[in-house]
Amino acid sequence: MNRLQTISVELAQKMDQLQARDNKPLAIAACQYALHTSGWKDTNVDEAFSRLQRNVTLTEPELAFLRKRCEALDNDYFIKQENSETDSLISFSRARIVSALLFLHSGEYAKSVYESLVSLEDTAPLLAVLHE
Repeated sequence: MNRLQTISVELAQKMDQLQARDNKPLAIAACQYALHTSGWKDTNVDEAFSRLQRNVTLTEPELAFLRKRCEALDNDYFIKQENSETDSLISFSRARIVSALLFLHSGEYAKSVYESLVSLEDTAPLLAVLHE
């Protein structure tokens, strides 16, 4: 089962039927929406996304940075959640955004869309756009 099906069977089916070149714009739109909605400003993450939008392959140091950032944010989330801190979901959301970028880079567009969606508190607006 594709994880995206847990959020939207219709969108998962749509992406299954499209070719990769047609799925990439959906993944880019999902990442862009998630980044914008989060209000998160991180120069390195923003630059990596900008490069991905321009179809530029990320370098190994850039990928390593994103992987480390994702891991650090996930760890921060788990620690904050364990301590019942109210802002734990911010770290979770940011980790999912970085993960979405990594999946975008690797061409795993449905996974990128899924990660973008789970980073959001309200998925309905993005789902409406992606279903069009």
